[in-house]
Amino acid sequence: MKGLVSGIIACFLTVLIGSYTRRIRWSIGDILIGLLTIYLAITAARFAWLLFVPVLLIVKYGTIYVENRGLPERPRVTTFISFIMVGAGVIIACLYWMNECYTRIPYNLKHEIQIENYPDVPVRILKATNLSGRLYNPSGWGGYLIYHLYPRYKVFVDTRTYLHGETILVNSMLIQYQYPGFERLLETYGFDILLFKKMFGDRRPFYSADWILIFENVNSAMYVKKNKRNKTNLKKIVKYYKENNVPFDPKKGFDLEELRKDDHLSELYRLR
Repeated sequence: MKGLVSGIIACFLTVLIGSYTRRIRWSIGDILIGLLTIYLAITAARFAWLLFVPVLLIVKYGTIYVENRGLPERPRVTTFISFIMVGAGVIIACLYWMNECYTRIPYNLKHEIQIENYPDVPVRILKATNLSGRLYNPSGWGGYLIYHLYPRYKVFVDTRTYLHGETILVNSMLIQYQYPGFERLLETYGFDILLFKKMFGDRRPFYSADWILIFENVNSAMYVKKNKRNKTNLKKIVKYYKENNVPFDPKKGFDLEELRKDDHLSELYRLR
């Protein structure tokens, strides 16, 4: 994708400059709309489809250029040509800088997603353990979870308000922010797995004798319901952590004392 985007931009600028040398005048509107759609395409991956606009302009003016290639070239206007070339160089340099150095640009392949804002580790755990039952998730993470976990897991809600309705979204927020009565909602919906987003710094979002913490990091915490229905789920979690040399008890959860004894795990989980 990165190469395709760069190629379209390079072709657009080449045809624009080449057209001038053959007396082919671009309309100001075409130039501006072409540059605008290129800008939108590189700043958000969801706007990449807008690149069809500069492609159409390339075809339109490229065809005219080919049809007029037998005509004598326009007399060189050194200053103006130099201005165009310098401007094109500046544009290309800016696009390159944005793509390579500005980490929030989606086409920077090293930083396609601001992963610290999403539950990447819980997703890896859910994939590895293949837990069963109903999953609760915040609406803002719904799309990310659908992309990585569907159809093995079905999300509770995402940001498509028109699809889920007001009641589901409101209840999701009541659970996430733990308003009075939220535990009753957990029972009503029959959740087996809870994935919470940490809303207030590093503070653990949820404490309950009926739920066991199976994962926690700086942006999320995940729990499994302690009941007969989830015995298999807890066995899978125990197996997963055993394979990764992390002490975990299906009744008590993580053994912090054991974790602190391991220098690597202690540093990893910031337990000292």
